[in-house]
Amino acid sequence: MTERHIRMTRRNSVSATTTSEHLSTNGRAADMSTLPADVLQAVEQGQALLVTTPHASSAASIAEHAIGVARDRGRRVFYTSPNEALALRRQQQLQAILGPAELGLLTKAVSHHPEASLVVGTPAALRAEFFARPDRFQDAGYVIFDDVDLLSDPEQETAWEELVLQLPSEVSLLCLSAPVGNAVELADWLTQVRGATRLWNDEQRVVPVQHLLLRDSQLHQLVGSDGIRASEVPPVGGEARRPRPLGTPPGAQPQEAPDAAEVVWVLRREALLPAIYFLPGQRNCEQRAAECSQSARRGQRALQRRRQSVVTSYLDSLPAEDRELAQVRRLTGLIEQGVAVYHAGLLPPLKSLVEALLDAGLLDVVFATDAMANESNVSARAVVVGDPTVLDRGARRSLGAWEYARLARSAGRPGSDDLASVVNVYSPWVSAHEVQALATAHPESFQSTYRPRLQSAALLAGDNSTDNERVGTLMRSTLRRHQTNNAVRRANAAADSLRHAVAELTFDCPVPGVEEAALGEYQQLRRDAGRLRREASQQAFQLLRLRGAVAGSEGGAGAPEAEISNAEQAAQAAEEEAKRAALESHAFPCHTCTVRREHELIWRRRAAAEKDLQAALAEVQSLETEATAQNALLAAGLLGALQRYAAGNGSLSTKTTLLSRIDHPAGLVLAEAMWQGHLDNLPAGDLMEALSWFCNDRDTPGYNRYFLSARLWEARKRLQALVTELEDHDDEGGSALVLGPNPMFHGPVHDWCRGASLGSILEKMDVAEGDLVGTLHRTLDLARQLRKALADAAASGDGEWAERAQLLQQVLERGKALVRRGIVARSAEALTTGTAATGEPGHAT
Repeated sequence: MTERHIRMTRRNSVSATTTSEHLSTNGRAADMSTLPADVLQAVEQGQALLVTTPHASSAASIAEHAIGVARDRGRRVFYTSPNEALALRRQQQLQAILGPAELGLLTKAVSHHPEASLVVGTPAALRAEFFARPDRFQDAGYVIFDDVDLLSDPEQETAWEELVLQLPSEVSLLCLSAPVGNAVELADWLTQVRGATRLWNDEQRVVPVQHLLLRDSQLHQLVGSDGIRASEVPPVGGEARRPRPLGTPPGAQPQEAPDAAEVVWVLRREALLPAIYFLPGQRNCEQRAAECSQSARRGQRALQRRRQSVVTSYLDSLPAEDRELAQVRRLTGLIEQGVAVYHAGLLPPLKSLVEALLDAGLLDVVFATDAMANESNVSARAVVVGDPTVLDRGARRSLGAWEYARLARSAGRPGSDDLASVVNVYSPWVSAHEVQALATAHPESFQSTYRPRLQSAALLAGDNSTDNERVGTLMRSTLRRHQTNNAVRRANAAADSLRHAVAELTFDCPVPGVEEAALGEYQQLRRDAGRLRREASQQAFQLLRLRGAVAGSEGGAGAPEAEISNAEQAAQAAEEEAKRAALESHAFPCHTCTVRREHELIWRRRAAAEKDLQAALAEVQSLETEATAQNALLAAGLLGALQRYAAGNGSLSTKTTLLSRIDHPAGLVLAEAMWQGHLDNLPAGDLMEALSWFCNDRDTPGYNRYFLSARLWEARKRLQALVTELEDHDDEGGSALVLGPNPMFHGPVHDWCRGASLGSILEKMDVAEGDLVGTLHRTLDLARQLRKALADAAASGDGEWAERAQLLQQVLERGKALVRRGIVARSAEALTTGTAATGEPGHAT
């Protein structure tokens, strides 16, 4: 039924015995034995490298080798992950190898030891560091971009592209990614903007994976570990969908999907535990975990003691009052049964706890949203796709190939598993054949989402905001522009191919003196003759109807004789016209031509090709217009907005300095609000509350029992009016310039600043514990950026502005002290590598 034992093979693998064992500081060396020698040699030579591989362990080994090479040469390394969770996970792994003294951390929440020899962070945080302190990158040996395929967040993807374009040419780049469909295009772009870039496209997993279907407590193979589709797939799934997918028998009724407890029972029977059970929605995960825990086995006492020991060590990082939170109690109760949950709303220490327990093999199953696949690189023997659909803008759709592949990537633990499994639970919405197609789909292409930022324009324009050369150069060099140019080339090639096809579709008429175009005239004659025959038939039918009405009147009122006479004349004229047209077409030379049918086939093919050519030419024109306008509009739009913002004086004004130091989507709004004094006179707690409105991306309504004070309500109205004013001025250029306050979020940060506990806040607002703590951290980071921006802008401004800026800095400093307490302070300290052990507090925001 399922494959249990398989030997792991690796293509293009050679021994790397000549490579020194780097990263051996703590007795641990990166495993290089399965990596190609030319890849390792490229790293040692400092070449730019793009690695696409389906398993994180290979990418991690290459990254650790690059770190070791740079350290041996006394060069610094910057390591980025696409989000804070992955950055923190990677920082913890590297800390175990290098020790805390060698490591720095740069995220939106924490800035710790940024001058370290190895700094881990996100692309956006690293970009802010580069623009603020470019001198720190002069001695960098490598900048490593991990999980490039996960840069779906426009802010992080934009930061990645700007770093690639702005970093000193002496810095080598190492880009790591899961397989993507356009790896060659990415490598070509990197070569174009950074110099020669080597591509290693690894298509084989370290741990082979099989894809299975779970139905009626039985596992059916969809795809073997060799990547070959199973020839016999149960014709089930998709019965509830309309229209039904191909392969679903007519009249088939939806079946009852197995519950979570049954799925876990089957996994245990088939020795497929531990497993990560992916489901959509936080509440869905919590409910399924609770159901499963009721039938779970507690395990041996020794196992329970190990779990409890790990739980205790992690809960010690929480304040005493927060250990009584409902989320903490629920999770610890589940862990006792070998079950856990993982989703975006989980508190950061609890996420780390679940990862540690799963890593140690102390859990049977973790019910998780896709946040675990996107924020963590922890894997398990099996992955369960509990629901292969997602709700997208209110409509249900199947998982995409990239989404499915990202979930499947968590299956298989190198060094522990010989075979990984992806178990797809039966769904009445998606057929087994469709799941099989997902499992074998070609990787999706990585598409740039680059959106220019006004802050970047301010820094690039330098002392002359009217000179668009540097901004224009950036626009012309982005991956987005590169992909647009490639699309233009492909469209032109398609148009040329169609032109060639049209030119090839010709024929010579065997009748002397008759041109090729005569066939078109003949076809038009035949169409006219056919139309006239139909009209004659209609006239004849009308005449018969009128005569029938007279014959059936039997003394009643029938059709008038005059009407019948007119109908007879019309029918006769139509018949004569149809005969004339038929005779004319029959007399045409093409009518008796022996090769006419062959020529007509060529003619039809050419007409279709000409139609396709016109569509291709229209696409070429559209793409060329976009490519031409993209650079000019974006650059001009950015600089136009910059000049208006800087009062049009043509120089890098104090306002522009203020803006350029705020690396946040709401930077323009907040910089203008500070300049106009909208944030003056706000107490520290009110000011932090106002900043929090820009730090939460909640987009769904939920209960909120908080009411804003009159002062805060007035501040919110002023900020919203400012957003409207800026949107009216900066609607051009296609750049993301304005972000307003979140209308769904208000109240909890002000309450937190007044000393409220996390539990009391959760009673007043429908928000997950982890989401709230994350918002508090992001509020601290934004406040830190504003303090730095005010300090730099004050130095270049007049006395009145400098005095206002100093007062606002003091209020922000007091606000930091109000927010950074309890679990926020403890989690910030835990994030600053090794601070608890060394007693040296890092600069946590």
